[in-house]
Amino acid sequence: MIPLDIIWLDKEKRIVFVKENTQPCSETNCPLFYPGGEAQYALEMNAGSVEKLGLIEGEIMSFK
Repeated sequence: MIPLDIIWLDKEKRIVFVKENTQPCSETNCPLFYPGGEAQYALEMNAGSVEKLGLIEGEIMSFK
């Protein structure tokens, strides 16, 4: 279990919410995180990736 950056994307693959440095949780009641808008995808990356890549809300991502 490692810290993660979580990026939520809508159906156009536009970033709608970013939660950086999300820590692993081993407790019974772990915190929940929700995007600020409707999301179709969630992308998990190593913590620090969002800052390193300069990702911001509103940006459109591309993937196959």
